[in-house]
Amino acid sequence: MDLRELESFIAIVESGSVSRAAASLGLSQPAVSKHLAHLEEEMGVELLLRGRTRSVPTGEGEILLAAGKAVLAELNRAAEEIRRSGGTLSGKVTVAAGSIPGEYVLPPLIRRFHERYPAVSVSLEALDSRAASEALVSRRVDMVCLGEDRLPTGYVVHPFIVDELVLACSNASFPCGGAALSLDQVMSLPLLGRIEGSASQAILEAALRRHGLALPEPELRFKGTGALLRALRGAKAYAVVSRWAVVAEGLPFVPFDPPLTRRFFVAHGQVLTRAARALVDFLLETKEEFS
Repeated sequence: MDLRELESFIAIVESGSVSRAAASLGLSQPAVSKHLAHLEEEMGVELLLRGRTRSVPTGEGEILLAAGKAVLAELNRAAEEIRRSGGTLSGKVTVAAGSIPGEYVLPPLIRRFHERYPAVSVSLEALDSRAASEALVSRRVDMVCLGEDRLPTGYVVHPFIVDELVLACSNASFPCGGAALSLDQVMSLPLLGRIEGSASQAILEAALRRHGLALPEPELRFKGTGALLRALRGAKAYAVVSRWAVVAEGLPFVPFDPPLTRRFFVAHGQVLTRAARALVDFLLETKEEFS
């Protein structure tokens, strides 16, 4: 479908006649009539009811009219955004992240990015890693930050920062007097867990499998790290979570020996807006602060 033909059809409906549409578009009447005829041939239906004084759309014409207006409005919006982006960096960037980067790592970095580029608005959604991956694949967001590279091939994936998983303790007690723990020592502890989709839970279970161990099914599972750590307070239980989260929530913790680490990734599609590219570049610059 030719956009010029769509513009001619919309102009005929809005003005009521081919002649007035031609005048408003700066085209000849035969050209506008030809546009309409080609559209009707392509659609296989009549799009207009021709009256003596005014032409009105048929039912099928009403459908094309609504869709055509939406298409042209979106194209005009995109053109305006491109024109504006040529000077001061502006636009909107949508980000999905796993619960740790989404709740504890990215918020202060995005605030600093906005201070540098105040005309760019950023929306951040903290999800579990699986849901964040799905948001990128479905093109609901521009980029993601994950604790595990779960994306299909074809996406651009940047190594970001390294995190350490530790054993978060309640305010009541430390296991083994607070000394670093081996993975097999975790097996005897009552653990709170995360629901399926959590990268940290998957990494812990994978590490145990490599040692021939299987984690008992936790009796309590939580979707978010914050919810898990709030449930942990005062409980006779433990949880394996990010060191950043434990420090931010003010809970005591014990490290593992050897350390249990994982890397976060920043990922996006092959094409980015200037605003999204600027945010990716900014995050990769700041990763040196976490080394």
